[in-house]
Amino acid sequence: ASQELVKAAERQVGLSQTQTDRVIKQVEAGTVGRPVLLQLQTQVANDEFALISAENNVETARLLLFQSMNRRPDNSIDFAPLEKEVVLTNFDRSEFAASISQLPEIKSQEVRIKSFESQLKSVKADNLPSVDAFANYGSFFASSNPDETFFEQINGTRNGAVTLGLTIPIFASFRTRPQAQAVTIQKKVAENQLVSTKLQLTQAFEQALQSYQNASKRYLNV
Repeated sequence: ASQELVKAAERQVGLSQTQTDRVIKQVEAGTVGRPVLLQLQTQVANDEFALISAENNVETARLLLFQSMNRRPDNSIDFAPLEKEVVLTNFDRSEFAASISQLPEIKSQEVRIKSFESQLKSVKADNLPSVDAFANYGSFFASSNPDETFFEQINGTRNGAVTLGLTIPIFASFRTRPQAQAVTIQKKVAENQLVSTKLQLTQAFEQALQSYQNASKRYLNV
């Protein structure tokens, strides 16, 4: 679009200069007054300034394009203008809403929130009663007992035990309540950061979309 604006500015300078040359002849012939010529010469100067501004915009656009491609500027490279048929004018905002959830900055914050949710469950679990079970089984052999054979001693000294324990954390809430509150606050902060990040991305998208639509309108009307 910037290149097309340069061409339009060049045509305008040419038209203004042609008209000025014609008026110069008319002034010399005495059919037109000098104020008309001065007015046209001012118009030529303004058109030339507009041409210089358009050329500067082209150079700035080239630099930004090379920077977007992470390449050093190269004056030997020419960029072909887009065909008007490929300039998009309609956008589906639902596609942006679907793609924003896949961005790394969104994914990382969602994982962070889930981590706080797991921590909160773990802290609350310390307030619940717990049941412990333990079992053992054993036997022994004594060589100092000659009256019984090895297998007789093993069979005769068999013993086992099963232990069940119930733990009720009566005072655990005094310890876990501050921990749960701290984790809850961290989770809320992470959720607010996620909302803020989505808002910033949406604003950036809307601004970029508006800039593109404005540029496409200028390009299509050149």
